[in-house]
Amino acid sequence: MDFAKRVYIRISLALIIWAGVCLTNYLTIQNFSNSVEDRFRLRRVSMELEHLLALVTSVETSQRGYLLTENDSYLQSYNDDVSRVRRQVETIITFEHRQNRVQIGSENLRPIVTAKMSELDQTIQLAKSESFAAAKKMVLSDQGKNLMDQLRLRIVGMEGEIMAYRMKLDFTTAQQGLYTQWASIAGYILILFLLAWTFRMLLHEIGHRAKAEADVQKLNLSLQTQLTELNSVNQELEAFSYSVSHDLRAPLRHINGFVDLMQNSGDEKLSDKSNRYLGIIADSARQMGRLIDDLLVFSRMSRTELKTTMIGLDDVVRQTLSDLQLEMKDRNIVWKHHPLPVVLADRSLLYQVFSNLIANALKYSRTRNPAEIEIGWQRDQENNLVVFVHDNGVGFDMQYANKLFGVFQRLHRAEDFEGTGIGLANVRRIISRHGGKTWGEGKVDGGATFYFSLPLTPEQIVLPAPDENTSAPTQK
Repeated sequence: MDFAKRVYIRISLALIIWAGVCLTNYLTIQNFSNSVEDRFRLRRVSMELEHLLALVTSVETSQRGYLLTENDSYLQSYNDDVSRVRRQVETIITFEHRQNRVQIGSENLRPIVTAKMSELDQTIQLAKSESFAAAKKMVLSDQGKNLMDQLRLRIVGMEGEIMAYRMKLDFTTAQQGLYTQWASIAGYILILFLLAWTFRMLLHEIGHRAKAEADVQKLNLSLQTQLTELNSVNQELEAFSYSVSHDLRAPLRHINGFVDLMQNSGDEKLSDKSNRYLGIIADSARQMGRLIDDLLVFSRMSRTELKTTMIGLDDVVRQTLSDLQLEMKDRNIVWKHHPLPVVLADRSLLYQVFSNLIANALKYSRTRNPAEIEIGWQRDQENNLVVFVHDNGVGFDMQYANKLFGVFQRLHRAEDFEGTGIGLANVRRIISRHGGKTWGEGKVDGGATFYFSLPLTPEQIVLPAPDENTSAPTQK
């Protein structure tokens, strides 16, 4: 897991924990607000119950005042208080129904208050219809007292339920507050731990990057030193190339010159054996000269700057065939030259490629009559341009295919086929500089096909007409 992802995960965890702490605090505050609201409602219910008891007491006082004084003025106060009592009971019941959290059974008040009001009303009606004495006798029967005691007990019970509910609210609120406190402390500690861990990781990464930058600077200095040394080696290589091209060529010219003098000297006739030895010396000197030339070309190939232009491969092939006329003299050759694309490449270097591949095809098909050489192109699976040169010559064993493009690697005897073993190495180096690949396929006495690919974009290639495309022949 990379550094940025680890930092992102730790900061995300810290934010999640912080959000959880905030949510817990919000819920606790919400519960506390609900608790305060419930306490307010309970306090109001308690006050309404006290007011109801006071009203009922006032009604009873007006009833007794009327019975004792037989003064009708008490009836007005009595009737007003009875109406207030009934409204107060409905107020308490309605208040309880409007909220759901506080339930104290206010519906049980209605039958007790109704019975009490009925008892009081009966005494008033009895005093009016019969006599005050009969009404007083009814009052003294304790019916009214019992109903009043029932009302007081009911109100006391409701007050007890209110008190218990308030205690439950206080306990729940205190418990939630304690849980929230510990949860907040644990959350903040965890957040601080994550932040400290992330900060430590950042410091470690900063130190690691600083060390890496220091290592890069050291590496740059080392590369600069190596570059300086490489430039020095290149200069020495240039000097060596100059020495090879001049100093080593001079002895070869001397050898060839003296061999020619000895062969053409008329002073003394040489034996056939001596002439054969001189011929071997001359051939070896010429082979040495070609090898020096090829080595110089190979060494300069990696230093030559690419000069890419849009070139027609058909033109390059025609120029190559024109320059190889001497190798084709008195040969029966069947050519299959398929139209090739126009590509973005270095013309002189691709000329070297075609020159080596076609020269090899001519050389190794020398024993065939007729010799068949085919030049064409195709597309590979990665849509790269692949050019091939096929011949029906002596071929090669595929188990040695990995040696084809190495320097001085030859799969045939020098006595059978001339060469220095550097041509295909040049081909590989040139194609590699163009970003492509080289490979070969062959079979002993079954011909050979050499390929090179060029990874060109649509802007870097102009293809022939589709019906002119072809596929490389398979080895028989």
